[in-house]
Amino acid sequence: MTLKEKFRPLVWFNSGSFNVHQNKEKEKNATECEKIADDYAIDFALFLSSNCKTNGDKDGWWFYKNEWKTTNEVLEIFKKENGL
Repeated sequence: MTLKEKFRPLVWFNSGSFNVHQNKEKEKNATECEKIADDYAIDFALFLSSNCKTNGDKDGWWFYKNEWKTTNEVLEIFKKENGL
């Protein structure tokens, strides 16, 4: 499930902006969004530590399957491999 799909029941979109529902569940929704984001960040960090190597000389680059990739490139690989 993508992050957008996970957030959809908790938020609404208005003119392209991202807003938490204006109701008494606002704090609960914000907490749930934070948990989803934290879980996602932890999963990505575990993916990096398990699948990639770094080199102190190449800040922001990761060695993944015999190629140097940027953090954004590795993030896209992570999302694709995990159906996110």
